[in-house]
Amino acid sequence: MNLSYRKLSAAWLAIAICLASSGCSRSSAQVSRLAPAIPVVTSLVQQRTLPTTFNVVGTVESTGSVTLQSRVDGQIAQVFVKDGQEVAAGQKLLQIDPALYALQLRMAQATLARDEALLENARSKANHGETLLAQHYLAQDDYTQLKTSMDVAAATVEQDKASLDTARLQLGYTTITAPVAGKIGHIAQQVGNTIHVTGQTPLTTLNVLDDVDVSFALPEDQLAPVRAAISSAHASLHVTATAVGAQSPQITGDLTFIDNAADPATGTIRLRARFDNRRRELWPGQLVDVVLDVPSTQVALVIPASAVSENVQGSYVFVIKDGSVAEQRPIQVLRTTDELAIVSGVQAGEQVVVDGQSRLIPNAHVRINHKATA
Repeated sequence: MNLSYRKLSAAWLAIAICLASSGCSRSSAQVSRLAPAIPVVTSLVQQRTLPTTFNVVGTVESTGSVTLQSRVDGQIAQVFVKDGQEVAAGQKLLQIDPALYALQLRMAQATLARDEALLENARSKANHGETLLAQHYLAQDDYTQLKTSMDVAAATVEQDKASLDTARLQLGYTTITAPVAGKIGHIAQQVGNTIHVTGQTPLTTLNVLDDVDVSFALPEDQLAPVRAAISSAHASLHVTATAVGAQSPQITGDLTFIDNAADPATGTIRLRARFDNRRRELWPGQLVDVVLDVPSTQVALVIPASAVSENVQGSYVFVIKDGSVAEQRPIQVLRTTDELAIVSGVQAGEQVVVDGQSRLIPNAHVRINHKATA
């Protein structure tokens, strides 16, 4: 313990003994002026226009998550990709044995060819019958029968064409391709396994990763400034996301969605922001720290957060009065942002103690070493 500290402690001990004795009649302000001045660092109370900042935890979601299942029954003949591979839209993933569906396509083609020939024959008979009817060599009922046979043949041909298109579709379904670009998960079925349309287990899941959404919730009573900013802003509100517990850079996206109803169980409203993720910095299901800054035109009183102390009555600061006296003043902390506190109970231009307040008592005599900047 150094000499100056012993002198300071002895002085405060003498003051305490004097206050406790009935013969000491000085006021606490007079006594504080008798004690050595306590060195402190101060900062000015400032008026600033600060954004409303929300700090919450969100969850990363794929902008397109596709569960891939087979549209036809069959045995897997080939798998073109590996678990976790990134694929392009239209890229082949799996091949189901196409032999059965190729045969069905050939049968549909043959049926169509046969019925087209029958239609041509029926049309020829109907045309000949029309000529005979005009020359009164054919009864009306007989011509009607020829016309009906032609119409039936024409309908049969149309049905065959639909069957042919269906067969082509079924054959096409034997090749499973990626509907969108993204990253596939685990491939549940491999070569040799027989899969069915009614199977409950999907073949794999494909997640879009180039763009991802971050979903988060805000209390419904805090939504007003967000909605006001959206209605008045000319650009989107920016949202930053950082992986929880990771030393990763902040990624900036845009607020794209506010749900149309609050969750009655939690009293919160779901919001979503979209991020460019071509560098693969975010992954679906990942937890991220979300910061939403909402512009504001409201002027607030700002002090460094380090100036705020707490006791059983609440928050307070030490305000410098008369240049050297520390007044303990209760305040209300409205919110904090970065290293600043937005407060009420002080006035712009007043000095508050930001360092050394742990050694202060009300009306203590202080010496200002230097002023900090809020």
